[in-house]
Amino acid sequence: MKNIHVLAMLMLISLTATAQDKNITIGDYALKIKETVPVGPVKDQGRTGTCWSFATTSFIEAEIMRLTKQKVDLSEMYFVRNAYEAKADNYVRMHGKANFGPGGQAHDVMQVIETSGMAPESVYGGRAYGYNEHNHSELNNVLSHFANGVVKSSSDGLTTVWPNAYNGILDAYLGKEISKFTYEDKTYSPETFADEMQIHPEDYVELTSYNHKPFYAPFILKVPDNWSFNQYYNLPLDVFMEVINYALDNGFSICWDGDVSDKWFSHKDGLAILPTEAAAKASPLQTPGEEKNITQNDRQSAYNSHSVTDDHLMHITGYARGKDGTIYYQVKNSWGDLSNSLGGYLYMSEPYFRMSTIAVMVHKDAIPDATKEKLGL
Repeated sequence: MKNIHVLAMLMLISLTATAQDKNITIGDYALKIKETVPVGPVKDQGRTGTCWSFATTSFIEAEIMRLTKQKVDLSEMYFVRNAYEAKADNYVRMHGKANFGPGGQAHDVMQVIETSGMAPESVYGGRAYGYNEHNHSELNNVLSHFANGVVKSSSDGLTTVWPNAYNGILDAYLGKEISKFTYEDKTYSPETFADEMQIHPEDYVELTSYNHKPFYAPFILKVPDNWSFNQYYNLPLDVFMEVINYALDNGFSICWDGDVSDKWFSHKDGLAILPTEAAAKASPLQTPGEEKNITQNDRQSAYNSHSVTDDHLMHITGYARGKDGTIYYQVKNSWGDLSNSLGGYLYMSEPYFRMSTIAVMVHKDAIPDATKEKLGL
């Protein structure tokens, strides 16, 4: 099994290092990779609902490489632990009228960096419960029952010690909070480590595209996992797509949030496509066919009807083109490097992206100047 893991790792390194000369074959799909950014290895979120941390952590690792040329393996669970503290505080203050599931958004990680810094994986593994793989089944149940117990007791007046008890649960399952650590022979706090990695949360923005709110202005995107009610900048769909392609063409990666419940999202096959009704009658996951033309109104209708929801976050690391010129975005998933024949990656067609993307996070400099100016950034 070790040899299999090593082989998969070598394949991913090769994929990144020679991306611009790499051809990908998936059935009859012949994709030529045009642009990619350097990224770390594919990880496995295991039995957790923390794709938001895995995707955003991978995105941040790519940003660190872009900004400092350093390769660092960051702890996803450090962000999870700190975000769960904030989520409990919000849930209790909202009298239980808020989302307390394990899900989250890219900005949750950035908010942790802003208040509590970051840590390497070697310092904070987040598996104090003793498993080799991440498994939060028991943890999620315990946290949920605890938080609801606190809310139910609030009619008698809350004590000041419930946060300590809640943090004790996180200590037991994920590990105690850290204030100082040694990494590569230097001593850091999580805050000084984040400073050295040059990640400044104010440099990152979330973008979306819906016409029930004014374009080129921020609004609170109403999806369940936006439990902290953060604002997203709203762009027309075609401009939104221009930002995506401009970012990838200029060495930036993208943190993606969207829907993977569509029947034509197939991580196993390494494809996410949106075939027309006629093309769907063939074998679209094996042979390229015509895909739907997605408009702004299509997106809005899918959002309004809940047929497209924010059920997964992933990391877009580049793009390829098919023989007909169709763009396929290269997507790094967090289901493990052995989860498919592409080392845990998949390729998402532009029509699928246009329909199923809820939002993205990018660095401000990944936005073309004209659009950035209209957004007031």
